[in-house]
Amino acid sequence: MRLPKKNFSSHAIVLLAYSLLTIVFTYPLAFRIGSALPGIAPDTYVYIWNLEWVRRAIFELGTNPFFTREMYYPSGVSLYLSSLILGNDLLALPLQFAFGAVSAYMLMTLAMFVLSGYGGYLLAYELVRERGAAFFAGMVFTFSPYHLAHLLYSHFDLMPLQWLPLFALALKKLFDRPSFSYWLLALVFLLWTSITAWYYALYALLLFAFYTMYRVARARNWRLLPAAFSLGIIYLALVSPSLVPMYNERADWPSSFRGVEEAERFSANLLSFVTPSSYQTFWGSVFAPVASTFNGGPAERTLFLGYTTIALAMVALTSRVARRRELFFWLGAALFFLVVSLGPILRVGGISEFGPDHTPIYLPYALLLKLPLVSNIFVVARSISRFAVMAVLGFAVLAAFGLRQLSARFRIAPTLITPVACALVGLEFITVPLWTTLAQVPAAVVALAEQRDDFAVLDLPVDYRTGGEALYFSLASRKPTMNGYHARLLPKPGIDGTPALRGLLEIPDSRDILLEPELTPAQVLSFFKVRYITLHKQTNAPAALAESARWIQDHFGNLAPMSDDPKLALYAVPDSAPPPRVVSFAEGWYEPEQLANGTTFRWMQNDARILIYSRQAEPVEVEFTAASFAQPRRLQIYLNGALLSRLRIPSDDVRSIALPQLALQPGANELRLHSIEPPESASGAGASHDERLLSIVFSQLRVRTATSALQKN
Repeated sequence: MRLPKKNFSSHAIVLLAYSLLTIVFTYPLAFRIGSALPGIAPDTYVYIWNLEWVRRAIFELGTNPFFTREMYYPSGVSLYLSSLILGNDLLALPLQFAFGAVSAYMLMTLAMFVLSGYGGYLLAYELVRERGAAFFAGMVFTFSPYHLAHLLYSHFDLMPLQWLPLFALALKKLFDRPSFSYWLLALVFLLWTSITAWYYALYALLLFAFYTMYRVARARNWRLLPAAFSLGIIYLALVSPSLVPMYNERADWPSSFRGVEEAERFSANLLSFVTPSSYQTFWGSVFAPVASTFNGGPAERTLFLGYTTIALAMVALTSRVARRRELFFWLGAALFFLVVSLGPILRVGGISEFGPDHTPIYLPYALLLKLPLVSNIFVVARSISRFAVMAVLGFAVLAAFGLRQLSARFRIAPTLITPVACALVGLEFITVPLWTTLAQVPAAVVALAEQRDDFAVLDLPVDYRTGGEALYFSLASRKPTMNGYHARLLPKPGIDGTPALRGLLEIPDSRDILLEPELTPAQVLSFFKVRYITLHKQTNAPAALAESARWIQDHFGNLAPMSDDPKLALYAVPDSAPPPRVVSFAEGWYEPEQLANGTTFRWMQNDARILIYSRQAEPVEVEFTAASFAQPRRLQIYLNGALLSRLRIPSDDVRSIALPQLALQPGANELRLHSIEPPESASGAGASHDERLLSIVFSQLRVRTATSALQKN
């Protein structure tokens, strides 16, 4: 892509100006490179772990970075549906090798603000052909309250906004003067958007579809379609290795995608676009009570466009600029994304029902969730308010048109009016000082790296904040953690699925369907080579911290910590003889339930997995009872991918089942249960108001050493 005309010095000046503004708007980040992380925990911990994990996976372990056993140990977890921002992580590799992960993380954060401004500038200049107005547009885009709020909360995956305007610019160039170079640039920018943030990839694809239709209709030139069509086909082919496993995993964890419920929770409020950020330096606290009535978290509801931006956009709509058709496209695009960000129903402040009948006003997003195929895409777009980033880009472009029109109408030199406009919008957006997190790790954790043998750590309490901190500490200890922080807050099979450790969870009854082997926590930790327990004290859940401390004392006696400071207590797990095997419940299961007589049972969905960890190759027998929901079902049982048995499970009786002589391999063995008939909801069958999809219920599971026929006789 050719840069705008004139010499490169003008672009150097623009980049320098955005760099200086970045130092101001992100203060004190530039002054804490190497000593702090941007934003607050736990997300900032997760993203620096992502950075280091990608480097280690590629250059040290030679493994797929989309799967790790460094967290959710011992089973590990797939990262396809997590916030593994491969685009950022790959670009950060040279910085990591040169300065280390902590400095690279901060430098990447600062660079993304500079580049996002520059990307906005290039797009706006292509449209308005005036540098001052284009610079203003880039400033509105990169220092928007949306961008700064996500920086405050360390959403590193949402920082790289630059790919959106760069893709839009390449697309426009492609349709203006079709060529392979513009086609390739558009493809590269779209791909890099996808491997950086799938949210932004969805927005870019929608913009792609709308802009293609607009340009074809405007020019009445169907010859533009082959370029667009080939771009889309090649793009889908290149991203399919990531999209296919993401789609499959979405089916494995349906509870992580809650459709309308989540869309309503994380949708934008109409007033959020005209309400200044609660974090604005001078008067943010004045607007905080209004913002508190909006949905979602603090970052999701901070969407202020700026009064200066809105005013200039209105000026643009009254102008008669030569590029008026492009202006109205960006107006339409901005309004579309703004309306979609509002979610399924309209909310204005704390009001979501209108008129004397208190009727909700349904918006287009409600329809999108009902359309076949389309709904599968939009359900994944969990934080609906993030669609507003495209409204920010659209209004930035409109404001650039308006600023140029204002300059021409009143004959004010751009060198005079642009600084005034930038100062006004800067005053509206500024949110300094920004929060940072000290890049410190307790000395006791660092010392674990000196122990060269392999072992793991159990980080408590089991919550998302501790999980994020555990990931960061694991970078120093070089030891995996049974805890962790996944973007989808998936259950941790090593803890959630292992009956002996379920007492760590905030559940009233930790019993499970596993009757044999019946193990103690000490035995399980010994089996998995978990040598240390760390108690993280910087938690938002003091009750969970107290429960974790009590759990340690209940199961390990009066265990004194090896190290204890205000941030963390480190315990050495007492030696215990490891059992021959450990059984854990993986994905596909609902939580255990109890009958009135005390019997514990679990429902499975369509597929459910049991992990049987064995110290050695050995034959075992598996016994359980089962009954089918609503109708008889055919059950297929697989061990490590090989079909073992086909059974018919009745719906009117409980069947006892024995699987003799299962040959286990050393390590993890997967017992997969599959119902050929699809599951049904209890409410759909008229049994209750239960919306879960149920197929077969299991109880009284036993996994034990296989007994020979002679011994049985």
